[in-house]
Amino acid sequence: MLGQHGATLDKFIGDAIMCFWNAPLPQEDPAARACLTALRLVAVVEQLAPELEARGVARVHCRIGLNTGPGVVGNIGSRAAQDYTVIGDTVNLASRLEGAAKVYGTRILASEETVRAARGTVLARELDLLRVKGRQLPVRVYELVDVAGTPPPAHLARFAEGLALYRTRRFAEARERFLSSPEDPPSRVFAARCEALSALPPTSSESLPGRGTRTGPFMRDRCAPHRVLLKRCVVPRISSKPRTPPPRPRPLSRTRSSSHRMSAPSWRRRPAGAARPSSASSRRPHGSPRCGNGCTNPRNNTPSAFNSPGTRAPIPSTPAAAS
Repeated sequence: MLGQHGATLDKFIGDAIMCFWNAPLPQEDPAARACLTALRLVAVVEQLAPELEARGVARVHCRIGLNTGPGVVGNIGSRAAQDYTVIGDTVNLASRLEGAAKVYGTRILASEETVRAARGTVLARELDLLRVKGRQLPVRVYELVDVAGTPPPAHLARFAEGLALYRTRRFAEARERFLSSPEDPPSRVFAARCEALSALPPTSSESLPGRGTRTGPFMRDRCAPHRVLLKRCVVPRISSKPRTPPPRPRPLSRTRSSSHRMSAPSWRRRPAGAARPSSASSRRPHGSPRCGNGCTNPRNNTPSAFNSPGTRAPIPSTPAAAS
C-alpha cells in the first residue's frame, strides 16, 4: 500500500511505521502522495475492523502525523552500522503531531506546510494552533477528512463557526456550536474547553489553550479536562520574577600551602649553588624513623622494615660530584 504512492519505508518502531517521500528519487507532489497514503491507510483499517472483531480481536486504531519540510536524508551511521533514513526537525514535528492526534480524537493530523503543499488534493479542516516540544513558534494543524471533491460533512461548518467564536473569546456561543456536533470528537474537546473557560475566563494578557504563546495560570490549574493537551503541546507559564543565579561553588580549602607542602626537611636542604647529590648520598641520617640502613627505629625500638640488620650500606663522608 505504501508503494502505491511512492513511499520509502524507513523503519518499524514497535507498532509504528515511519516512511517518507521525495527520496531517494525526487517527486513532483510528495505532500499530496503522503496525504493520499494516510487516507488510504485509515480506510483499510476501517475495512478490517469488522473482520477482526468477528475473530475476537480488539478493534485496531491508528494515528498518523504528517509534516513537510527539509531534512537530512542518506546513509546515516558509522562504519560499523549504517541506515538509509531521514533526520531533522521536520521528522520530529511529524512525530509530535502523531501524538497530539490522540488528544483531539482524530486519525490524521497534518501541519499547515503539508496541507498547503498538497494543493487542494485533500479535504482538510483547521483544528488548532499548537506549540509542540522543541519549537518556539506555534504550528497550525489540520485534520485530513477525505479526498478533494467529496461532499464535506455538516459538522465541519459548525466547527469552523465555533472555532472563530472561540478565538474571539466568546466561549458561551462557541460552546453551543460545538455541542451541536456530538458525533465529532474535536467538537467535544473544544466544548469541554469552552465550558472550563466560561467558568473562569482568562484575562486579556493570558493566551488560550493550544495557542502556544505565553500561557497564564489558568492553562495549568483551571482547565482540568485539557491537562493532557497542555502538558504535551504547550510550554508552562513563564514567571515574571527575575531569575536568581545559582550560588557559585566554593573552592576547596587547603590545609597547607603549596610552598609548605613542597618544602623539604631541613636536613635535606642544599645550599644555593650546591651540586645535586647522588642516590647513594641522599639517604637519611642514621637513627631516623625511616633510615633504610637497618637502623633501629627510635619510635618503637624495632628494626627498620626496609633492610635487614647487617646490610647497612656505607655512607660517604663527602657528597659525590654530579657528572
